Amino acid sequence: MAKLSIFQTLKDRIGNDLPIIQLTKATLVHLSHTLEDFVLQKQVPAMLFTGFQESSHWRKETERYQTLADSNMQVCIFAGKPLPADSAAGAIQIELDGDDPLRQEWFVAILSADFSVILCGLDNLAPAKTEAHRKFDTVWSFDVEIVNRVLDVLEDVVQSYRPKVLAQLQEARHKLPVTYPDPDILTRFTTELLRFEDTLQDELLSTARDLEISEALYRTMATNAPVVLLMLSADGQVLLATGTRSYRLFEGGMPRIGQSVFEVLKDYPQVTEALRDALKHEQTSITLFARDSAYELRTHAIYEDGERSSVICIFIDITERVERERERLEREKLEVELRKERELSEIRRKLMMTLSHELRNPLASIRSASDLLHDYHDRLTPEKRQQRLVSMQEQTAHLTQILDDIDMVVRNDNSGFVFKYNPVDMVQFARQAVHDLNQKYNNPVRLSCEPDAHVIVTDERWLKYIVGNLLTNAARYSPQGTAIDLLISYQRGEYVMQVLDSGIGIPQDELSNLFQPFYRAANVRTINGTGLGLVIVRNIVEAMGGTISLDSRLNAGTVVTVELPAQGA
Repeated sequence: MAKLSIFQTLKDRIGNDLPIIQLTKATLVHLSHTLEDFVLQKQVPAMLFTGFQESSHWRKETERYQTLADSNMQVCIFAGKPLPADSAAGAIQIELDGDDPLRQEWFVAILSADFSVILCGLDNLAPAKTEAHRKFDTVWSFDVEIVNRVLDVLEDVVQSYRPKVLAQLQEARHKLPVTYPDPDILTRFTTELLRFEDTLQDELLSTARDLEISEALYRTMATNAPVVLLMLSADGQVLLATGTRSYRLFEGGMPRIGQSVFEVLKDYPQVTEALRDALKHEQTSITLFARDSAYELRTHAIYEDGERSSVICIFIDITERVERERERLEREKLEVELRKERELSEIRRKLMMTLSHELRNPLASIRSASDLLHDYHDRLTPEKRQQRLVSMQEQTAHLTQILDDIDMVVRNDNSGFVFKYNPVDMVQFARQAVHDLNQKYNNPVRLSCEPDAHVIVTDERWLKYIVGNLLTNAARYSPQGTAIDLLISYQRGEYVMQVLDSGIGIPQDELSNLFQPFYRAANVRTINGTGLGLVIVRNIVEAMGGTISLDSRLNAGTVVTVELPAQGA
């Protein structure tokens, strides 16, 4: 099988459109380490394919890749000298033949959850004064097609040298599809390159040729990433401008070196204002809108000899992201509105069912009493006539209470609760509540008041509504003759009232719905009720600064607990 070269394969496939720059080995090594460190530091799932040459740093490089492999990543190392055995963590090491063209290449291919990238340098074999100054023709790209092509080549190499591990690599590759980097990764890459550029200017890149290489490096990065990169002087003059999406931001093309960026962007006051502010700070990150596009502007100040010399401005095109977010928010808004409409529709349906069911009996009673008075007035004794009138008044009061309850719940506010706080003797109050219940239901109430439970400062009218409703529910949903317990105690400044019954209970999957308006459990069958009492009780309790909770078991009874402050809300 013919030996394969990553660099030559890409050049043959892409031709003159392949962006190639010349980098020193020092820069190439630093870039490869930077890319690897992003994966290593974040501990993201990743695959790394690395190839390097024999050098004085041989031992250091092998130790570095063993460290990467120990982080539970798949690392495949290609080199031309006997290597240590594969590590258990996932390092697969391949000793290349002496004539293998890969031995002239330094490359890193990364697949990770955050980004995918290929960095490949071909040694031009030109003389160099030091190892660090050796020149490599270099390709660096985040392009999906390019990265996938390189991975195909590396799979062929593995097939040739170590076919038994190919399936393992292919399975790992399948789990990590090639992806473009997110804006944060691009910004971190760019910031690191700018930092390294300053270092190289001081240590290695002292000639004009080195500066051209550095600029070419930036241009290559910007060409392969969806960003616009500007380097501005302290007063806004353009020192460097490059990027693939400049047509969206700069209608007349990229700014020229020496132009004022404020003049170029004078039609966009928001952008120029943001840039003027950014030039005064160490770094910024803001969202801008220009023409029909959205950009995330990130800036970073560069210093020389302690003085601010320039500012790097990275415009990341986030138009698609903003549009997706807008669509997501719109969908969520529509879903909320639809859910509210469904809830309102359900409330209307239950309201009509409640009105139809609950108003029918009292209206029938009123109609019957009225007909009797009308048709047989002279035949009825005064006592009988009085009984019919009292019945009509009671049924009218009952109807009024139902309508008041419905009105209060449908309006969904507590404006009807006007509290008048006065001392209330809890023992006497509880005895009266028990007496009132016994007049209507045949369910004995066992009252228990602890010694400390004596006087509470509250609104007696609303307290009567709370206790009366809970006792009525307990009797209504319990078999006749079964006992109900009313327990009252005083605990840490609060009165605790519990109503316990041994009635039909409530299904567990319906407990969370009981405080919804008009909701009635499925097992109530034909027992009368509006499904409003507990809702109103909860609203009263909360308005008084208290809490209410409910526990129940099907066919085993219910416990309702109310806690109210002893000295009012």
